Amino acid sequence: MRKSLITVATLLSCVFLHGQNAEFEYFLSTNPLLGSGNAAALCTSPLKSISSATASFNKDNGAFVGIDGSSDSWQAGVRGESFTRISDRIVFCGGLSYSYFSGKNMGGSALVDRESNPVAFLESTSETLGGKTRERYGLDAGMSYSLSEKWSLGFKLGYSAGNNVKVKDPRYRSELMFLDMSAGFFYRGDRNFAFGASAIFKNTQEMIKSHLFGTTEQSYYLLIDRGSFFGTLEQVEGMNGFVSTSDFQPMTNNLYGASFQLEAGSKVRSYNEITVLYRGGHYGKGSSTYPIYFEYSGFTAEYDGKLLWGS
Repeated sequence: MRKSLITVATLLSCVFLHGQNAEFEYFLSTNPLLGSGNAAALCTSPLKSISSATASFNKDNGAFVGIDGSSDSWQAGVRGESFTRISDRIVFCGGLSYSYFSGKNMGGSALVDRESNPVAFLESTSETLGGKTRERYGLDAGMSYSLSEKWSLGFKLGYSAGNNVKVKDPRYRSELMFLDMSAGFFYRGDRNFAFGASAIFKNTQEMIKSHLFGTTEQSYYLLIDRGSFFGTLEQVEGMNGFVSTSDFQPMTNNLYGASFQLEAGSKVRSYNEITVLYRGGHYGKGSSTYPIYFEYSGFTAEYDGKLLWGS
């Protein structure tokens, strides 16, 4: 009887949390400014407080996977997020997240975040596939302060960290740090028109180091992938080369830019956001022992738009 009561209580809790999260997702989808890159727009929140808590678990099996995939893996994660108005002028938002991944028979990239870096380090053969674990931690917070009924200022800070470990030669460990900051203003002309802008700074730094615990008679190679799997093969050995076995090497990215938001309409609302970022970075310490192996730069522009019906 006790087991049945616990099962029923668990099911009711899951239904309750699902209902809460559905309400939270609807709240964000109907108020797109709250998810924009401008924390000053938090002043548009129509509710005093709303929160969401989610937990996930995935188990995947099957050999038909991508280059970074696993034929046998599982992943679990949790996230909490909240928007709170503490006065007529001040609105806060914040979130916490954690995820853990474990997979077997894996090769692919040695980096935690392959897509954010212009160069990847890939295993050159399927004979060295092994187990991998990955962890990610995230924390973000933002605040909006209303100077008047029409003008507001805001600041947002996001921080995340992670690591990626492979436990078969060639072994490697990479550690990621990501920082995201923005500050901006927001103007509400009337009920049918609003606009804002924010300055953005992002920094990512991923440290990578390789290990060889097995016999030194066998040679191991990594593909230095500069895009579309074009690059050079390099042997993993000692303190030489891109991925050293004696010390961590940093992959650094700095992004500077701005985002612009515009919302117009009443019963039919149009939300528009344009984000422009300049990117620069390098790989390597730049010391007498470890040079800067390469430098890179770039420019990105993104557009996000939504059309909403309703009062």
